[in-house]
Amino acid sequence: MTLSYLEFMWVKHGLKPDTNVLIQQDYSNVSILVNEVSFGYLKSMNEFHREKSIYNLSWKVDMKKNYIAIQWRDKQLRLTSDCLERYCISSADKIILPLKASPRCYRLARQRKQWDTRLLDFANIDCDCLADTSAICLQFASNEALKLCLQILNDMFKLDCHTTLIGYSEMTRQNVQLKNSLFDFWSNYAFTMLLSLGFRVKKELTTTTVTKIQQLSVNSRGEPYSQHPCYLKLVAVYYRVKQDRFIDINTEFDKIPPMAPSTPLKNWEYVPRIYLTPYGIYPLSIKPMKGNRIIREKKRFGSSENFCRVIIRDIDLGTPQTDFMSINEQWIKDLITERTSISIGNLSFQFLLCSNSQLRDKSFWFYAPYKDWNAERIRRWMGDFSHEKCVGARIARMALSLTGTTATIRVSRKHIQTVEILIYFYSSSKIIK
Repeated sequence: MTLSYLEFMWVKHGLKPDTNVLIQQDYSNVSILVNEVSFGYLKSMNEFHREKSIYNLSWKVDMKKNYIAIQWRDKQLRLTSDCLERYCISSADKIILPLKASPRCYRLARQRKQWDTRLLDFANIDCDCLADTSAICLQFASNEALKLCLQILNDMFKLDCHTTLIGYSEMTRQNVQLKNSLFDFWSNYAFTMLLSLGFRVKKELTTTTVTKIQQLSVNSRGEPYSQHPCYLKLVAVYYRVKQDRFIDINTEFDKIPPMAPSTPLKNWEYVPRIYLTPYGIYPLSIKPMKGNRIIREKKRFGSSENFCRVIIRDIDLGTPQTDFMSINEQWIKDLITERTSISIGNLSFQFLLCSNSQLRDKSFWFYAPYKDWNAERIRRWMGDFSHEKCVGARIARMALSLTGTTATIRVSRKHIQTVEILIYFYSSSKIIK
């Protein structure tokens, strides 16, 4: 795309709004007509690519809850400081709002006339589009309406505004096969992590770059996570693209050095961790964690990559609240009762267990079958807990097997009774003294 002029921009990153500054003007009754709202990504500071659009909407403000609502009929898309970047871009009739996280959707409850019903989509914008969108473009009917919106954005969120000519085009169709194209778990895990950045990666990857990733995956087969060339390369690319919104992933792919290989810590395990939302899977970089009785049984249950910590989050990666849990109750039930599984990399994971503390954090252990072992058989292997009728007590007893511990000595089954007798006499002598 050729633009008539380009204007140098300096964007301030990491600035936080001054919450101590009071907003002098009340915008609660302001309603502004918006001709078009488009969902897509920024190719550069001057070039916006759109995937889908909605026409004839209104812009409303809730001063008490500190959000801006884009309203279409009986549906709202709410923009808060948590999902907006610290700057916006404007032209003669458009404002582009870069996003840090997906905004939440609501529907008007007719009986109470309140916007308190959570949704996962917005008009004809489905979950996939909202998950992959990293910028929203608003087009106004008049320059006065645009200036008022900029004033509201500055007063409420203290956004830096940059003015330039904006190139506006339809998003190109992606013909590159992205899913199930790699050859081992860690390659697929890191590739899924990279694709979670949305349209600006999925729509920009060329066949040449995907071929390079595939070849790197072939050369990495059999390597552990910490020495896996494909994983280390793709995670480095992920952080670079996440830091620089306008990077050309195809030209910079070869220039980005892979992450330095790490030395695994002794007696620590490296288990995959993901954020799971109704929009999709967001793999996290691998970090060491204490082992436990189950994970240490590698010969029986497989390596640590057969286990996964699944952390359920809202669509904006925030902690789930009551409204989220109510509309996704069946989805969560299906996960816990193993009616549905989670595909991560080239493995399929099912619910294994959780502790009471993990349950409060919406965090669960999942397991991918290994040889003839599956999640149900592991729970039976842990022991007989049928005498525990209280659900909380049963979870607590079973979760002891997945509590982080340090490996010491192994006691064979034939010596367990001897150990119990020694412990009994030791305890009795302490009491006598």
